[in-house]
Amino acid sequence: MQSDLQKKIHSSEVKCSKWMKEHFGWLNAWLELVRLPNLFTVFGDALMGVSLAMLALGVQLTTGRVLCVCLASLFLYSFGVSLNDLVDAEADARHRPERPIPSGRISRMAALSFAIFLGLCGVVFAGLCGNLSCLISLVLVVLIVAYNLVLKKNAVAGAVGMGLCRAMDVALGASLAGVSMSMLFPILGTGVFIALVTLLASREEHTQYPQANVFLPALAFGAAWLLGFPFLVANVPLICVWQSLMFLLVAIALSWWFAVLVYNKTVAAAQYQAFIGKQLLCLLPWQFAWVKLACYGYFWQTAILCAVAYVLARLLARCYKQS
Repeated sequence: MQSDLQKKIHSSEVKCSKWMKEHFGWLNAWLELVRLPNLFTVFGDALMGVSLAMLALGVQLTTGRVLCVCLASLFLYSFGVSLNDLVDAEADARHRPERPIPSGRISRMAALSFAIFLGLCGVVFAGLCGNLSCLISLVLVVLIVAYNLVLKKNAVAGAVGMGLCRAMDVALGASLAGVSMSMLFPILGTGVFIALVTLLASREEHTQYPQANVFLPALAFGAAWLLGFPFLVANVPLICVWQSLMFLLVAIALSWWFAVLVYNKTVAAAQYQAFIGKQLLCLLPWQFAWVKLACYGYFWQTAILCAVAYVLARLLARCYKQS
């Protein structure tokens, strides 16, 4: 029998999905295909990379170039998840028949055309940012294709592949000024976090009984920040370090709390998938920790922006699956 929490989750998803269908019609299926709530963290990848470049190399970047790399990141992520649904169409027909492709709301040919279009747009926008950005985008495309066609057939290889994709997405943002070794730990930290969450999600369509490994993503945040920030804080005001630490602690606390809620309990598939989605959104305060380290002043504006992005993503997650 479903718990009250599961019933509430299902009820809110049904109500939200019905509202979205009434107001967005055909667009709703495409928004579901690209995992709309997760797109907030994709912009965060690019902004985090830009911030790392500012910290490591002491450069100032124009708004136009930053926007361009954010769009490249957005298109490439959307390319990846669209290709993922295309490859998983048969499995989704068994386990998640409500997904856009198995439900017939989007045809396989339309999904393939859409994915190719998104991938090309991502590479073009990256190319507008410079040769290094274009090269990283091409590497990212190869990693995305390899993950979807080969790597994810094995849980560990798939987790490593997904982690590399998100790490390269942060590097794409940093490539506006050039990538340096001092950025290594924050970039790897993002990749390790995603790899751990992906590994946790490897059997998310089944009932789970989570063990202590659900706390590892939170620990990855702390370790990466402690290892990475000493290489990036030269000439950074102490107030920025403390403010960055506040965002980091929010990311760790959220990830840890969501783990506590499922630890050592029997968790139904729908509830476990919601847990994975919540873990993914913990990326936002982690990303903003590095944005704040690179940005003097504007603490409350940055905090409000992060909070608004997080709340909007959580609300949209009631309508759209995140994994």
